[in-house]
Amino acid sequence: MKSYIAPRWLAWLLKKFGFLAITLPPLGVFFVNQWDEKSALYKHELVHWEQYKKMGLINFYLTYLWYQVRYGYQNNPMEIEARQ
Repeated sequence: MKSYIAPRWLAWLLKKFGFLAITLPPLGVFFVNQWDEKSALYKHELVHWEQYKKMGLINFYLTYLWYQVRYGYQNNPMEIEARQ
């Protein structure tokens, strides 16, 4: 998994919605601030990366979007898995 500091525009967008990182397959994971590979946030995003690898690119995005619409962020099964 490639990890990056988010470009200014993406960092602004993430912070606007209350997030500190985002997984954008196949590009990588983008963090608002410097990250630590032992942090809970890094591990959370790593779970999303593994979900992408298992599901494939299109299925990952479609499933994630469907869950967001159906369950919302907090109850999205992919987010629940990443939080555990």
